[in-house]
Amino acid sequence: MASENSLIIGYGGTLPYYPPKAGKNGFLKRLKDYTWSYFADHHNDPVTKSPYYFFHALQRFREQYPDLASVLEVKLWGNLQEGNRRLIETLEIGDMVHHEGFVTKDQLIEALKACDVLLFTMASGKNGNKPFALTGKLFDYLQLGKPIFALIQESDCADILRRSGLGIICDPYDVEKIADRLAQLLREKDQWQYTPDTAFIHEHFNFENLSGQLAALFDDVLDRQPQAATHKNHSL
Repeated sequence: MASENSLIIGYGGTLPYYPPKAGKNGFLKRLKDYTWSYFADHHNDPVTKSPYYFFHALQRFREQYPDLASVLEVKLWGNLQEGNRRLIETLEIGDMVHHEGFVTKDQLIEALKACDVLLFTMASGKNGNKPFALTGKLFDYLQLGKPIFALIQESDCADILRRSGLGIICDPYDVEKIADRLAQLLREKDQWQYTPDTAFIHEHFNFENLSGQLAALFDDVLDRQPQAATHKNHSL
């Protein structure tokens, strides 16, 4: 359980392992559509989807702020790929990073609610391109109303997180700044002012509300009133 003198960062889901220059030995070999493979390779860097730089930032955090290292904890639920396990061991950050294993969706929601901050990562743009993905995790995290420590570039996703009132945006490649931001979060925890814009989140990222909007769109396209469908029995 989080306390005023500690910082617990939570992550739920698969954390892939993409070291720098993994190239076709990492990300692309899993893609069967070659058009998509070229697009993803040319426009996106998957390394920042993985915790590679974040884990290095934790190592740097320990070096720069040894007095705070004992009160920072990262909890991971879900699939932690083997490369990440080896990286944790190599960087000697196992006392800060804990893999909590697999849980049900309901259990994960409760576990993440008990954290101070949620970790969010995504692939970065390259060759002058902005990241183009909006992941389902963004929708899930926004529903929890917790501050989101987002290691992402400037993008639609970053804009949404700022607008939500929950975003803590950091350059995903800048290990030093990530470490400094973690220290700042710890030292200023009692001054946090991350208040969710519930109206914005509900309108744009609530699944029930979005389903209603989609249904209304279908009603409009089909030129009928938005009402429950009626079914008649046709007897022969």
